[in-house]
Amino acid sequence: MQGKLPAYPKLTFGVVDVRDVADAHVAAMTDPEAPGRRFLLGESVLTFSEIGDVLREAYPARKLPKGELPNWLVRALSLLNPTLKQIVPELGKTRAFDNSRARALLGRDLVPAREAILESARTLVDLGEL
Repeated sequence: MQGKLPAYPKLTFGVVDVRDVADAHVAAMTDPEAPGRRFLLGESVLTFSEIGDVLREAYPARKLPKGELPNWLVRALSLLNPTLKQIVPELGKTRAFDNSRARALLGRDLVPAREAILESARTLVDLGEL
């Protein structure tokens, strides 16, 4: 949201709301069925570009990238940029997971990705970080 990128690399992220994480920690400590089990809390998987679309709609005055960088370009630029080098193995990969165990543990649906993204952005803007 600071206008530093021309476009997004082709990356995907499982979006998790911090409130779901907090609730799941409490539930995992108090539910007798939880010990030894794993709970995937991602509400959905979005691309960097899709996250940008959500933010662009909510913050139209902000300079946000549009479109995606070709993987070959990110790979080439990674030779000069250590940060990009770290993401090269993840380029173009998609994620899929089943969060039904987490929803059952919490007894509710997870916070929608759009809401989690917007709440995170609002908090960062309010704190002057963006």
